[in-house]
Amino acid sequence: MSPYLTLFLGGTTGKSKWRDEIIPLLDREQLLYFNPVVDDWNDAARKKEYQIKNSPNTVELYVVTKEMEGVFSIAEAVDASNKKPNQIIFMIQREGIKKPQLKSLEATEELLKNNGAIIAKNLKDIVRIFKSMELGYRAKRVSVLARREKLS
Repeated sequence: MSPYLTLFLGGTTGKSKWRDEIIPLLDREQLLYFNPVVDDWNDAARKKEYQIKNSPNTVELYVVTKEMEGVFSIAEAVDASNKKPNQIIFMIQREGIKKPQLKSLEATEELLKNNGAIIAKNLKDIVRIFKSMELGYRAKRVSVLARREKLS
């Protein structure tokens, strides 16, 4: 079991630049992340993503932007919120999203929140939320190790 959490950077791909913006913020805080975006999406990349997402040490982030073309990220977020409540962060970058699509995304956001997902307002909020989760995870781990040491 890793002593650290990893943030899975799921969500809109393509021309969206949100990953380019959040990675330096995560690096500055020395937080671990996994960027699933690769030049060649193949079986090895699929297996690696599956392994990371299914780790108990992974918090899954899904960011939806106006560049979203498919809906699979939405399906992944809903699926994850049912399997790992409280280990999902979701954010809609509302700028540029048409009103009917935004209304649907906001309904999805509410569904995710009701499943236990944490809703973020912006990229800095995501980093703050994940850092708080990481610090809580480390404190819990230290507590478990201290109890084990006491018992030995």
